[in-house]
Amino acid sequence: MVDTTHGFHPLTPHDAPSFMAYKRLNLIRNLIIILILFVFFNVVALSLAVSSAPSVSALDGLAPAGSARILCAVMLALCSCVVLSDVTVGAFPYLDKHKFHVTNTPLGSLTYLTFEGVTSQFVCYTSNAIAEVALAANGCDTKGSGSLAEQSEWLCPSARRVLFLTHAAATFAGALGCIVSILFFVLVWNGPDFKAVRRYWDKHVGGFSENMIRGHVPPLLLAIVDITVVKRRALLSSIPVNDTVIAMCFALAYLILVNTVSYLNGGYYPYPFMVEFLGRKPLRWIVFYFAVTGFALSVTAALKMLSRHYTIWP
Repeated sequence: MVDTTHGFHPLTPHDAPSFMAYKRLNLIRNLIIILILFVFFNVVALSLAVSSAPSVSALDGLAPAGSARILCAVMLALCSCVVLSDVTVGAFPYLDKHKFHVTNTPLGSLTYLTFEGVTSQFVCYTSNAIAEVALAANGCDTKGSGSLAEQSEWLCPSARRVLFLTHAAATFAGALGCIVSILFFVLVWNGPDFKAVRRYWDKHVGGFSENMIRGHVPPLLLAIVDITVVKRRALLSSIPVNDTVIAMCFALAYLILVNTVSYLNGGYYPYPFMVEFLGRKPLRWIVFYFAVTGFALSVTAALKMLSRHYTIWP
């Protein structure tokens, strides 16, 4: 059965013989992307161990966190893993022609901002939890050694470098998660195309709306918990980050990625509003770029205010 309302063409195992093969391939692609980003993030962090930059060298005095903060960091990492699973595995039963063309590339679901947001949070929060646990488990004291001095000689400095990068990336990962939550419900949820998608899957398969809510509400909540509970305020405030440059570069890179993939897959965009309001009109994309960048900077500023005034622990 195919419902072409608003251009929506659902695919089922009966309609597409290679249905399950495609889903397995797309899952593998997404897992590879997640693994690459996780490894790359931590390799960059560990490379800071040989840096002579003052902001990095100052980490030598970073002591282990308290048990409450470590527990919160671990719980946050587990929650980010659950959300990522919902976005990647939980969306398995729901496939339509549009999504098939968008994701049927070596980049998998990377053109979806939701996938980028929850993956960024997973990488950042999981790396942070591992580093906090490593600092505490090895008894790293304020001088960079510990009760297991020989074994900790490389582990303690490395854990501190990972903490440095997770704190440097905290605002970006948090802002991206908030943007995913807010823009999904502002630009996608009530759109006529997406309403048709929701009606069909909720009626014929079930659970689609709940899956979308589980994948798009938690990123905002996780970002707030990370900034106000898990991250160390002193370290967070001591790391110089140019938010304007980061927001402008990321927005530009994302829009270039979306349009490049759309050009290669025959004109399919990840979100219906991109087809309806932006299409192939460069001026509209330029206006959209500056609007999104401005919104991202506003969200970033709000998170930074939270980190300065509403954190639970120093």
